[in-house]
Amino acid sequence: MRIRTISTFAQAALAILLVAGISFTGCTTAQGDGKTLFITGTYGAINRGVYDGSVTVADLKRHGDFALGTFSGIDGELVALNGTYYQIGAQGKINLAEDTWTTPNATVTFFKPDKVITISQPLGYQELQSYLNGQLPTPNIFYAMKVTGKFDSIKARSLTKLTKPYPSTPYSTITQNEPTFDFSNLEGTLVVIVSPAYTGELSYPGYHAHFISSDGKYGGHVIDCRITSGQVEVASLPNFTVNLPQNSEFYKADFTKSYAVSQSAVPAAAVTLAQNVIQAKLDLLDSDMSKAAGRLSSVPLNGPEARQILNELYSQHPGIIDLVATDAAGTMVTFVPDSYKIYEGRFVGGDEKMKNFNRDKEPVLSPMFRTVEGVDALVIIWPVFSDKGEFKGSLSALFRPDQLFSGELEKLAGESGVEFIIMQSDGLILYNSGGAETGKNLFTDPMYQSSADLIALGKTMVAQDSGSGSYTFISHETGKQAKKQAAWVSAGLHGTNWRLSAITESGL
Repeated sequence: MRIRTISTFAQAALAILLVAGISFTGCTTAQGDGKTLFITGTYGAINRGVYDGSVTVADLKRHGDFALGTFSGIDGELVALNGTYYQIGAQGKINLAEDTWTTPNATVTFFKPDKVITISQPLGYQELQSYLNGQLPTPNIFYAMKVTGKFDSIKARSLTKLTKPYPSTPYSTITQNEPTFDFSNLEGTLVVIVSPAYTGELSYPGYHAHFISSDGKYGGHVIDCRITSGQVEVASLPNFTVNLPQNSEFYKADFTKSYAVSQSAVPAAAVTLAQNVIQAKLDLLDSDMSKAAGRLSSVPLNGPEARQILNELYSQHPGIIDLVATDAAGTMVTFVPDSYKIYEGRFVGGDEKMKNFNRDKEPVLSPMFRTVEGVDALVIIWPVFSDKGEFKGSLSALFRPDQLFSGELEKLAGESGVEFIIMQSDGLILYNSGGAETGKNLFTDPMYQSSADLIALGKTMVAQDSGSGSYTFISHETGKQAKKQAAWVSAGLHGTNWRLSAITESGL
C-alpha cells in the first residue's frame, strides 16, 4: 500500500497552546463551569495508532455530561447527552456504556448553553454548518452544540472494534472503509463539538457530530444529514484541558512526523481541509457584509458615509473585485474601489437576478455571470433596510473564486499532492488549482467528452453533497489514460452550494 502524508502544524500549534497557558494535565480536576472542554487522548495520537486508553467512562462523567469520542480498540462511537453515556455499535444501534469501559480519545464538557438558534428552513449538513458559523462570534474557540429537530435524512457510520495486534493500516483508511447506514424521517439530536483549526493535533477538526434518535435506539457518527426544523443550543468553550495518554503506545508514538494516510484517503483528508478554508472565508465575508448592510441602514447609499463603509469592508477583504451599493430602484450609486466609479449611475434593476432579489429581499450568492464591469464573476448580495424597516436597496460584493481562494488552496494543493476543483451544479468549473480547467464545463466541454465515467461521476457529485469515487480520464487530444481518485464535499452560502473536489492520480 502506498502511503502519503499530509503536513500538519503540530509543533507550532503546541507552542501557541503553551504560550496561551493551556494546561496539559492528568485526569484529576473536573471543570464544571460550562466553559471548559476536557480532552483526553489526542486526535493526533489516535491517527498514529494509539487505540487504547486508561481513562474510564466513570472518569469522563466527572468532567462532563456532554461528550464525543470512541472506546479502546475503537469499539464503536462514544456519545454522552444529558449525562448518559452511550456506545453506538454496528448499524447504529445504541447501548448504554459501562463505567469501566475506557477511551483513547474523547472530548467532554458540562453543557451550559449561552445561545439558542432557531432552524426554520431545511438545511443540508454543510448549509447547517455555514449558517451556524455565521452566528458565532469567532472561529478560534471551541463550541459545544445540541441540535434538536426533525431530520429528512441522516447518513452515519460507526467504528468496528479492532483486535490485537492492531493493524498498521492508517486510521483514516479504517474510518473511510467503515460501512455507512442511512436513517430517514426521524427526530433526534446532534451532539456536536466544534474545534478551531489550530487544534487539529488535539481534537477532531471542525464540526464533529454524533446523532441520537429521540427514542434512544439509533445513532452514529454523522457524515451527512438534512434537518427540516429545530433549534441549536450553543455553549462557548474558551478554555480547555488536555489529559495526555499514559501508556507505552503513546510514549513510543512519533510526533516528529506527520501522521500517514493511505493513498486512497488523501483526497478525502485534503478536501476537508480545503472545505474549512473556503467556508471560513465565505462565512467571514458574508458576516462582514451583513454588518455593513446594517450600518448602511442609517445613511444615504450615495453619500460619503456609505463610501466610507464600503471602503472599510473592501480593506478587510482584498480578494474581492469590488463592492457596490444599489438603490431600491436598481441604480448602482456607490462603487469601491475608485477605479470602478465610472459605473456609478448604471441601472441594473431589469436584470433577472436583481428582479428576483428585489422580490425576495433575502441574501443571495449568485452563479457565475458576465458583469457590467465586463468580467465573469459571482456576487453576494445583502438587502439594506432603513431604520424603519423599509427596503432601501442592496450591498453587493463581486468576486472570482480563483482570486478569492487561490493563495490558500494552491498552497494546500502543493502540500497534500492533490488537485482542487470548485464546480457549480451546472458543471461550470469556477476554480482549478492547476489553472487549466477554470472556466470549462464538465458536461459540455470537448476536453471531457472522451471520459464517460468522469462525466457520470460529475453527475453523482451534483446529486450528492459529499462522497468519493474513481474514474479514468482519457485525453481527447492524445488518448492517454490516467486513473484518478476523487473526494468531494459542499461549500457555499444562502442555498447555493458548490461542489469542492480533491483529485489525485492513482495509476492504472
